[in-house]
Amino acid sequence: RGWAIMEGPALLVIKPDNGKIPFPNQLHMSATSELTLSNVSNGLVAFKVKTTAPKNYLVRPSAGTIAAGATEKVQIIMQPRKDTSLDSASDRFLVRAASTTSTQPLSKSEWDAKAKHELQELKLTVQFADHEQTITRDTDV
Repeated sequence: RGWAIMEGPALLVIKPDNGKIPFPNQLHMSATSELTLSNVSNGLVAFKVKTTAPKNYLVRPSAGTIAAGATEKVQIIMQPRKDTSLDSASDRFLVRAASTTSTQPLSKSEWDAKAKHELQELKLTVQFADHEQTITRDTDV
């Protein structure tokens, strides 16, 4: 499974669940990957998606709330890369979730006021599809 590091209460189920956000290894084109956030709690859950490289990625929506039993799709759009160095492979994302009573996204001060034990956090890394993975996929067909 990967090294998905999840801490805190179980509020969201996050897919992909292997701790990696897949992107094609391509140049000069943007690429989109998707996270699926499913609320498995009995109440409203606020979420926020942060990255170590905000200039390289657009996250839509980057914050919001999810009703009990509902699912939210989050698009992560990687901006076009200019070279093949895999520096971006060290880019990381953090998904934070907390119970809330409001349907509005939490403000920075509201997030800051949450105690560590009230937060669910999942750390993810970027994974580029390389030549080997393409060959493996082709031979599995």
